[in-house]
Amino acid sequence: MPSLQDELMNSLSSYQTGRELEISRNEKGEAVIGPSQEAVMRITKLRAPMRQAEPQTFAETAKDIPTAVGGLASGAIAGTFGLPGDVVGILKGAYDAANPEAGEGRFEAFMSGLEEVSSVAGSEAIKNVMRDMTKDLPEEQKKTLEDAMLAGEFVGVGSAIKKGIKETGKIVKTKKATSKKQEGKSDGTGA
Repeated sequence: MPSLQDELMNSLSSYQTGRELEISRNEKGEAVIGPSQEAVMRITKLRAPMRQAEPQTFAETAKDIPTAVGGLASGAIAGTFGLPGDVVGILKGAYDAANPEAGEGRFEAFMSGLEEVSSVAGSEAIKNVMRDMTKDLPEEQKKTLEDAMLAGEFVGVGSAIKKGIKETGKIVKTKKATSKKQEGKSDGTGA
């Protein structure tokens, strides 16, 4: 049986993380501090099982390829052009997590701040436009499109960062070569 000091330390550390707690009595009549039922339900919802693909024939798979490629491209576009808005959303979420409203946990505050900005100016806003353009697709193709857009978001952001690093390297090399030519001209040894 945990001591009173152990329970108090547990509840203090839980309180400092912003978790919702509830005090109840177990079957022995002892007071037990633990997460609230509402918090447990949210965690359970986050851990929902992933959708499993059913076996398909080659013809069925071939029919999904254009949708998947379109989703990858859409996700890459959303990830690349929505990145600045998502970064602002992360910053807003961090601010909201540091200053949560009364009764709101830190994680909830972070997610609501992130979603608030991303849905207006980030990748989620761009994906919503793509979803509106494909609303007439059958449900199964919409699921394929969603999965491909999610994967494409990461490809788009990664490609943009990689290209940015390459271009920055080219600019630095060009500036170094230009400055060497400038130095040669000022010394009288350049052409």
